[in-house]
Amino acid sequence: MAKMSFKEKRALPKSAFALSKGRYDGAYPIPDLAYLAGIIDGEGSVFIERGLKLRPQQKSPSYAPRISIANTDIRLMDWLKESFGGSVSRAKRDGNWRDSYCWQITHHRAIELARMVMPYLKLKGVQAYVLSCFEYEAYWSKGGKPEDTKVPIPEIERREELYQECKILNRRGKSNGTKIETIAS
Repeated sequence: MAKMSFKEKRALPKSAFALSKGRYDGAYPIPDLAYLAGIIDGEGSVFIERGLKLRPQQKSPSYAPRISIANTDIRLMDWLKESFGGSVSRAKRDGNWRDSYCWQITHHRAIELARMVMPYLKLKGVQAYVLSCFEYEAYWSKGGKPEDTKVPIPEIERREELYQECKILNRRGKSNGTKIETIAS
């Protein structure tokens, strides 16, 4: 994947990731996608999760693209699950804290959803772009992988590069003033 400079990225037309380019099949109303983008920008995470080799029979690390949103209002979580699928989990809190909920969507559905909301994202558009570059292959996924099939090394390296890109983009804390060149910048 070629690196894009900041100037090249800024020069892209606003319609570069438009839904009319064959990615969007009309399943979701545009206002719902725009609303979801706002929620993702404010309370969501767009990332690639990496599972390291834990057992000898595991032939390579696993990578899972994910979009998640955390909130204390169950009505929002119900709407997300009904509208876009995914799953909702609950975290009980002690004392005066309200229980929190986490909605998440993974794999193919996360990639397609990232592509659909990308035009509406203001803060996490670059992360969604990196996620959309993942192109998750079902053949190498947990469910469709024959026991003796290994993910090719170039594919593992590509996935690791995308994982590291998301990790840099989602980093917290103060920067030390140095400009970090990323794949998508």
